[in-house]
Amino acid sequence: MAAFTALFATGWGQGKVQLKGFVKDTASHPLEFAVVCLVDAGDTAKNKCVFSGTDGTIAFSGVSAGRYFLKTSYTGYMLSRTDVFAVSAGTGDTIVLPDIVLKQDAAKMLKEVSVTAQKPLIEKKIDRVVVNVENSVIAKGNTALEILQSAPGVAESKDGNLSLRGKEGTMVLINDKPTYLSAADLAELLRNTPGTNVHAIELITNPPAKYEAQGTGGIINIKMKTNKTLGFNGTVNAMGGYGKYYKWNTGVTVNFRTKKTNLSVNYITSGNQRFNDQTVERTNINKDLITRFDQEADRVRRIGYNHFNVSMEYFPNDRSTFRIFADGSFINATQTLYNNTRISRETGKPDSSYESVAPLKSDYGDYRYGASYEYKLDTTGSTLGLDFNAGRFDSREVTQYNNAYYLPDRKPLRQADTLRISSPVKIDIYSFNTDYSRPWLDRKHVLDAGMKVTYIKTNNNFGYDSLRNGTFFPTVFSNHFIYRENVNAGYVNYNFKGDKTAIQAGLRVEQTNSEGISPDAGEGVKRHYIDFFPSAFIDRKLSAVSTLNLAYSRRIDRPSYEDLNPFVYFLDQFTFSQGNPYLKPQYSNSFELNYTLLDTYNASVSYVRVGQVMSEVVKTDPVSKTLVFSFDNLAREDIFSFALTLPVSITPWWSGLVFFNANLNHIVTPDFDGVPLDARRASYNFNVNQTINIDKATKCEVNFGYQSPYITGTVFYNKPQYGLDFGVSRTISRHFSASLSVKDILYTRARYFTSLLPNQQYQYHQRLETRIARLTLTYKFGNSKIPKAKNNSSASEKEMNRIKGAN
Repeated sequence: MAAFTALFATGWGQGKVQLKGFVKDTASHPLEFAVVCLVDAGDTAKNKCVFSGTDGTIAFSGVSAGRYFLKTSYTGYMLSRTDVFAVSAGTGDTIVLPDIVLKQDAAKMLKEVSVTAQKPLIEKKIDRVVVNVENSVIAKGNTALEILQSAPGVAESKDGNLSLRGKEGTMVLINDKPTYLSAADLAELLRNTPGTNVHAIELITNPPAKYEAQGTGGIINIKMKTNKTLGFNGTVNAMGGYGKYYKWNTGVTVNFRTKKTNLSVNYITSGNQRFNDQTVERTNINKDLITRFDQEADRVRRIGYNHFNVSMEYFPNDRSTFRIFADGSFINATQTLYNNTRISRETGKPDSSYESVAPLKSDYGDYRYGASYEYKLDTTGSTLGLDFNAGRFDSREVTQYNNAYYLPDRKPLRQADTLRISSPVKIDIYSFNTDYSRPWLDRKHVLDAGMKVTYIKTNNNFGYDSLRNGTFFPTVFSNHFIYRENVNAGYVNYNFKGDKTAIQAGLRVEQTNSEGISPDAGEGVKRHYIDFFPSAFIDRKLSAVSTLNLAYSRRIDRPSYEDLNPFVYFLDQFTFSQGNPYLKPQYSNSFELNYTLLDTYNASVSYVRVGQVMSEVVKTDPVSKTLVFSFDNLAREDIFSFALTLPVSITPWWSGLVFFNANLNHIVTPDFDGVPLDARRASYNFNVNQTINIDKATKCEVNFGYQSPYITGTVFYNKPQYGLDFGVSRTISRHFSASLSVKDILYTRARYFTSLLPNQQYQYHQRLETRIARLTLTYKFGNSKIPKAKNNSSASEKEMNRIKGAN
C-alpha cells in the first residue's frame, strides 16, 4: 500500500480533483460491480462508495483535500483496505490510483464449493433492462411463469396476457425466438419450465430494428441457460410442490462439446393439477325489465407435459458455424367445469337457475425444426448469417356441456340438454431470413442489415353439436375458418459507440398480405399493407458515473388468429366469446428518457401513443341477456409512465432492490356500442426484493409485489393485486444443491374487474391456485472446463406468438 502514500505525498494546490482506478483479481482480470468506498480518515462516517464498471474501472469526482483510505469488497474475495493517504488537490486535476488487487477468500469457502462473482439483479443497457435471475433463490424454486409475474413492471391479465410498464401487446421470446404459442399456451409452457433453467429476463420497451415490429408493448426475452463446458456434462433437476393440488417436474440436460462440435439434449416432463374459480355478478336492463345473474364457475384441470430440445453445432473452422435444431412440446389435459348461474328479478330472490357440468379433454403438440449458418467474412468481425425455420402447431379439444335448468324448488324448469364443442387447430409456419453485420473504424461503428420472409397458414374447423335422441347433430354455430398471412420484411440498423456517446438508429419495413376465409359462410377479409418502423437510441455519458439515454420506436400488433375467427365459444348459455374478422392491427409510437447512475440506479419517463387500439371488450346484449367477450378497435390510448430502479447494498451479506412504476392511461373512442368512451386512470406498482447471504452456501430471499387498480381497454381492474414470496437455497456440495420456495404466502393474488362502459353492469372475480410450496433439487455432473467458444442461436418466427389454440 506504500504506492498510495507515495502518490499523494506531493502537494497539488487547493481545489478538488477526480480519482480514477481499476479493480482486478490476482490474474489481472477486471472485476465488475465491486464496491469501492473512499473513506475520510478523520471521520469514517464520511464516505463515498461506487461500483466498479463492467471493465473494472472506478472514479470519484469532486474530492476535496484531506486524508483518506479505500475499502473494497466483492463477493467471494477478501476485504481490501489501503493505507491512509493525503490529498492536497488542484482544481480540475485527475489522479490515477494504483490498481486494487483482490484475493479470493479461500479460508471462508466450503470444501469443494466454487464461489464466483455474481452480476447484480438489475442491469441497464442502451436498449433494454436485464434482470439476472440465475442466482435468485425464488427463481430457482419457482417456474418460469412465476419469475415473469414477479419481474419489475410486468403484469398479467386474467387470460395470461403479459404487459410491460402498463403497455399491453407485449411479445414474449425465449432465447430471442418466439414460442409459437398463444397467451394461454405460452403460460402453460412457462408454467412447466423450471426456474432453474432460466438465466436472465430482458425487458425491451423500445426494441431496435433487427427485431420484428410485432409487439406494441415491447418485448420480454427469456434467456435460458446455455452450457459451454468441454467434454460430457449435464444437470438433473427435480421439483415437488403442493398448493391445493400436487405439482411436480423433472428434467435433464446433457451436453457434449469438442473443439469442432457441440451436442445438447434437454428433456422436461411434469404433471400438475390446479383450479380456476370465477364468479360473475351482473345486471341486465331491457327497458323496464331488470334481470340479475349470479354465476359461479369452478374449473379443476389436470395436465401432463413433455418438452424436448435437441441441437447440434459444427465449427469446421474459426469462421464458420453450422447449427441444426429440433424441439417440441406435448400436452394432454383433462378438465371439469362446474357452473351454477342463479337468475332473479329486481327483488334479488332467485326464480330459476342454470347448472352445467362440462368435462373437457385436450391434447396438443407443437414442434419446430430449423438450420442456420454463420460465416465470418473478415478479421474485423463482419458476419453473414442464413436461417431457416419451420413449425407446426396441432391441437385437439373436445368439451361436452351437460346443462340442466331448475326452478327455486329444484324442480326442472325445462328439459336438460347436451352440447358438444370440438375445436381442432392446425397452424403451419415457415420463414427464411438472412442477416449481415459489418463493423469498421476500430469497431466503433457497426452496420447491420437483413431481410425475412414468413408464411403462415391456419386451418380451424370448429364443430358445435347438439345431442338429440342419443345422436349428436351439427348446429348453425359450427364454423370453418382458414387464415393465411405472408410478411416480407427488411431492415437496416446503425450502431456507434464512442467514449461518451453511443448511438443506435434503424428502420424496418414490413409488407403484409393476409386473408381470412369462412368457406361455410362464404365470407372473407383480404388485406395488403406496407408499414415503416423507425427506431433510435442515444446514450450520453454525463460524467464518470451517470448516463442519459433517449429512445424511440414505432411498432405494430397484428390480431391473433383466434381473435379473427368468428366462431362462438360458449362458457355457458349466457356467457361466451367470439372472434372479430374485421379486427384491425394497432400501432404505437413510444418515447422514453432514462437516467442511470453508477450503471445501477435508473429513473425513466416514457410516453406511448397507441392508435386503433385492439382491446378485449365485454358487451352485454339486453335482449338475449348474454355477456359476450370479444376484441374490437378503440380510437386511441395514451400512456404516460415513470419508473425507478433502486438497488440497495445494506451490508456485504444483505442486499435489496426496489422497483417503482407509475402509469397514467387515457383511453378515448368517440363511439363504442353507441356510447362514447373517455376514461383515464392513474396506477402504480412496485416490487421490493431482499436477499440475505446467511453463509457462503446458504441464501434466502423475500419478494413483495403490489399492483394498484388499473384500466386496460374497456376493462377496469378495480382492486389491488399483491403478494409475498419467500425462498431459501443451500449449496450442499460442488455438484448438489437444494432450494425451498413458497409463492404468495398470504394468498392475496386475486383479480377483480368490471366494465368502464356506463351501460354495462357486472363484477368479475377470478381466483387461481397461487399459494404453492416447492422443493427443488439440482445435481450437476461431468466436466466443468469452459473454453472460449461462441454461443450461436438462430432466428425464428415471431408470428407463432399470436396463435391461440388449445388449452
